[in-house]
Amino acid sequence: MRRPVGLVSAACVTLTTVAIQAQTSQFVAIRLDSLYLRDPHVYIDYLGCRDVTDTAFLGFSMNGELAMNIATDGDGDGYLDLSLLLVPRSAAGLQACGNLTFASAQCTAPAETTQCKTYNDISMVVYSEAFEGVCLDVLPDTTRPYNPAVSHPSDPCLVGEPMPVTLDFGGIPLSLSDAQVGATYADDSPVRLVNGLLRGFLSEADANNTIIAASFPLVGGKPFSVMLPGGDPPGPDRNCASHDDRDTGPDGVTPGWWFYFNFTAHPVPLSCNSPADVTLDCRVGLFDWQTLAACWSDLAGGESECLCRPFDRDGDARLYLHELAVFQNCFSGGQPLPDPACGRGP
Repeated sequence: MRRPVGLVSAACVTLTTVAIQAQTSQFVAIRLDSLYLRDPHVYIDYLGCRDVTDTAFLGFSMNGELAMNIATDGDGDGYLDLSLLLVPRSAAGLQACGNLTFASAQCTAPAETTQCKTYNDISMVVYSEAFEGVCLDVLPDTTRPYNPAVSHPSDPCLVGEPMPVTLDFGGIPLSLSDAQVGATYADDSPVRLVNGLLRGFLSEADANNTIIAASFPLVGGKPFSVMLPGGDPPGPDRNCASHDDRDTGPDGVTPGWWFYFNFTAHPVPLSCNSPADVTLDCRVGLFDWQTLAACWSDLAGGESECLCRPFDRDGDARLYLHELAVFQNCFSGGQPLPDPACGRGP
């Protein structure tokens, strides 16, 4: 039977990443290495109405753009252009239930040897395992018979509770409400995910207000809704498709589109890139506490200043009791350093 989503208790059994961590001496995150929009499809109106979800026109398709951004460094800054992570909130890795951070990150190129560092939280994922049946599926009457169809994760798998997320797909920021993530554990690794499904609702108002980056051919500078079947934003443009993919949101009233993305993911080394996190596990731990104790007694400059600056929340080169209290709260609660309340350094 399926374990209730969000139940976090002593019954959670660690699916350990210790072997991977022993090889890398770094904390491990799970990076999405493929991402495909399955529903709705996207269309452009040029010499006829064209479905550019999978089939490229003038060098552009939505899924081609996603694949290129995930796998390459198009702007030459040394990092892959799109990196989305699921970061376990436990240093032990995935558990049978618990919390993940869904995040965007800087991950080095090339993709084959990528290592990820500084990341920005997108949302918290409270998840549990499903031991039989389908982990996450499409909602009734929210999809069309597109090919390929939306695939769904089945046991053994994890599923997250609904959450709000905003994802930037190379210049198209999507604000999805009631978004959920589910994925099947691959046979050979509890931190390799297949048949992943990300679903969420984009309201028509948000689609009308989301302006496509100017770099996109033919539709740059236009509302995103002009690419979605049924989209009719204010102004002269409307979507060219003969069908209407609009759905109703979670409240049963708001018009918009339910989005379904399939993905796969694999473990990658992760460093939080903070001198305070001396154990490189992205969490406040005993050795980090000892570093703070040393800083408390001497914040003199040089190496000491470099190590202690993340704890100096006021930026005055001195440590005070309220700064110690913030750190103590993080330590006792086991919160990861990237949480804003936990004093991640510059």
